[in-house]
Amino acid sequence: MFTRFAKAAIARTAFATGTVGVAALLAAGTANATSAADQQFLSLLRQQGISVDSPSDAINVGHNVCSSLGEGTTPRDISGKLTAANPDMSEQDSLNFIVDSVKSYCPQFMHDDGNGGVVISAA
Repeated sequence: MFTRFAKAAIARTAFATGTVGVAALLAAGTANATSAADQQFLSLLRQQGISVDSPSDAINVGHNVCSSLGEGTTPRDISGKLTAANPDMSEQDSLNFIVDSVKSYCPQFMHDDGNGGVVISAA
């Protein structure tokens, strides 16, 4: 199961291999994205091979990734907290989840690195 980001704290939960389960999610806020943004986010997760048990909970976690970035938490720290809280989640899957969250909900955290690549950075 995925857990929430609240003031950059992550509760301990289990992550089923290949599936993001979020039944126990207690989001800091409600997802306020448009249906199109939510669909984009879920589609991006599927493209990365990340399936979810509860789309609405995954959406809330995606929004909380953006909130954490807005509070200054680095993508590396968010990834570390995701993998620590979800031992079966690979670092690559956690980074993909973060990138998909940013693409869908908070593109202001995506920046051109000057070499044709993109960097995600906190506020």
